[in-house]
Amino acid sequence: MHQISRSLSSSRVSPSPAYSSRSLPRDLRQRSTSSGGPPSRDLALSQPRLSLSRWPSLSRLRLLCSPSPPSREGPATALPAALSLSVAVASSGQESSSSSSSSSSLSLGFVVDLVGDFVYLWEKRVADKLSQTGPNAAAPLKAPEMEGYYCFLWFLAAFLPLYFHGAAGQSLNQTCDPADLQALLDFSSGLDSKAGGLVGFDGLHPAFPGATNLTVLDISSNSFSGVINSSALCLAPVEVLRFSGNGFSGEVPGGLNRCKALAELSLDGNDLTGNIPRDLYTLPKLRRLSLQENQLSGNLGNDLGNLSQLVQLDLSDNSFSGFIPDVFGGLRWLTSLNLASNMFHGELPASLSTCRMLRAIIVRNNSLSGEIAIDFESLQNLQTFDAGSNILDGTIPSGVARCAELRTLNLARNNLVGEIPESFKEMRSLSYLSLTGNSFTNLSSALQVLQHLPSLTSLVLTRNFRGSETMPVDGINGFKSMRVLVLANCLLTGIIPHWIKGLQSLSILDISWNKLNGNIPPWLGKLDNLFYIDLSNNSFSGELPKSFAHIRSLVSSGGSSEQASTEHYPLFVISDNSTGRALQYNQASSFPPSLVLSNNFLIGPVLPDVGCLAKLHVLDLSWNNFSGPIPDELSNMSSLEMLNLAHNNLNGSIPSSLTKLNFLSKFDVSYNNLTGDIPTGGQFSTFTDEYFEGNSALCLPRNSSCLEKASFVEEIHDTDTAMDITYTIIVEEVGFVFGLMTVPTALLFGKAWRAAYFLMIDAFFNTLYVLTMVNVNRLRRKWENEIHP
Repeated sequence: MHQISRSLSSSRVSPSPAYSSRSLPRDLRQRSTSSGGPPSRDLALSQPRLSLSRWPSLSRLRLLCSPSPPSREGPATALPAALSLSVAVASSGQESSSSSSSSSSLSLGFVVDLVGDFVYLWEKRVADKLSQTGPNAAAPLKAPEMEGYYCFLWFLAAFLPLYFHGAAGQSLNQTCDPADLQALLDFSSGLDSKAGGLVGFDGLHPAFPGATNLTVLDISSNSFSGVINSSALCLAPVEVLRFSGNGFSGEVPGGLNRCKALAELSLDGNDLTGNIPRDLYTLPKLRRLSLQENQLSGNLGNDLGNLSQLVQLDLSDNSFSGFIPDVFGGLRWLTSLNLASNMFHGELPASLSTCRMLRAIIVRNNSLSGEIAIDFESLQNLQTFDAGSNILDGTIPSGVARCAELRTLNLARNNLVGEIPESFKEMRSLSYLSLTGNSFTNLSSALQVLQHLPSLTSLVLTRNFRGSETMPVDGINGFKSMRVLVLANCLLTGIIPHWIKGLQSLSILDISWNKLNGNIPPWLGKLDNLFYIDLSNNSFSGELPKSFAHIRSLVSSGGSSEQASTEHYPLFVISDNSTGRALQYNQASSFPPSLVLSNNFLIGPVLPDVGCLAKLHVLDLSWNNFSGPIPDELSNMSSLEMLNLAHNNLNGSIPSSLTKLNFLSKFDVSYNNLTGDIPTGGQFSTFTDEYFEGNSALCLPRNSSCLEKASFVEEIHDTDTAMDITYTIIVEEVGFVFGLMTVPTALLFGKAWRAAYFLMIDAFFNTLYVLTMVNVNRLRRKWENEIHP
């Protein structure tokens, strides 16, 4: 007991924003449902909350929004019925209370709650046993069980008062400070509780300053709105203010400099505008400042350097502009800096090199320029450096490799040049590297360097090496931990290298938009963990390997994205042609299992066994030369969301069984040789005719029948045949008449043509006469010689 008490009281140094319901004795606790279910162990994890706490007078106090009806036990307090009050038994409210008194109050809250849970669960067990009937009913409680139950209650009733009297050394007044409780009740009277959170709150309640001992105020993840009124806050010795995830508007409140004890200010996820008030930079104890996901703008002043105790600074997802002030030399305790998704320009401050405690520098999605002038050798604790989507130039500083703890390095979408430094071989902890959209050269050298990184799991090199380089096939035997390999849009030539076969942990492979050719190797379908394959926009030929129909991670429940890395980092951005939007995946497990082979020269049938890929979400075989029917087995792909077979030579009808694909949101079979009716029902009712056009014998429009379509096509065919015959006859007649009339017309109207014509006739007949007479005389002499020798 004493050990538990000490461990709980030690949390007083840094109170958690969420406290469990253990702090309330059983007679004050409201059940979460009218059916008498057990109270939640941490309601803050499942319901929006308003948490008010102070130390030591009011050790824990929380308001929780609850849509449940009022408790059957009646109102134990004067709070509204829809609000749950959790108050730990505490000392009499004197600020000079000893640490032992605080420990005792915390232990009492814990133990009384534990006893209450035991009693409640035992009663529930009794009720369950009494209510069960039939052959499956549980055995009734035996007498020894009931006797043990009552003996345990008697022991607690006798022992607990003696224990807590000795632990505290004095009688405890088991009531809250009346002023604090009244302030809380006044505050709650202005709230309107609804299922979506606490709403109907405009600023802070005027009576709220009555809680003079308040140190932690957490109203995050609710639906509060209005303007934040700092004058009602700073009369208390508040240390933590959490207003995240609400709908507060207006500017960041001024006057917070009066909160001399303020150590944490979280206003993220609201609709705040304007700039950061200058008096906020004068808070001497501020350690965490979180303002991300608002609409703040303006420049950051040099006064930022006055926050000498600052540990975390997050201003991401706003509209701040101007230069990042070079004032980090005074922020020696800073461990995390996040300025992502703003409009900062200029160079990265060199003074960041003096923040030796830094673990994360995140400045992506800005307009930062110039070379990276940070001295990385002094940042030995740095784990994340994310400067993607800027206009940085120059080469990668060789000092980056000296950061022994660096795990994530993102320099994507900049103007960096050169080769991957040889010193990268020393980065033993690096697990994620993205250099997308730069102008790096010598892919072969880069892979030979990076293969020595034992922890590297994700390598993204999209849109680099565009100088007609060849995919390296020799000298690569590392990357044993690789899970994500992206070499898309590098204009690489050659074939799929054999060294990829050794990447047994590979889950995501994207080598699209290159100039690779040859057959797709069968061993690629035997990588057990591979679930995202994009080979589109290349020149691959041959048939689809049969092994692709049995990719283990897409067939069974083992492997696949469930085993992929869950680290959060900006992987890469791909374009969704169907929506025109760019999609960014921040962890490998969020990728949809996909097989994308579009825009190649693949031939042969669509394998029926592809239907075994029950976990596949995207199948894109468009713009190839596949032939034969659409396999009916594709209806077994129960997770399929997109099926694209457009621009092939498929024939036959569309299987009606495809209507069983309940998650199918895109289906395209345009420009094939399909026939028959288009299936109806299921998701097919949402597909427009454009996804079926280009099939002359397919029933379109979809409200017509195939019989009408066939007769209509036959009528058109007969009409076309008749028109062809008529056209041929007309052409022949015109030619005959033209030829017949040409000679008489020339002889009639041309004197020279007429004279030449008759001379030609005379010469012809003269020649014919001479030849005839010569031959006749020869024959006559021959006959005379034979008769009269």
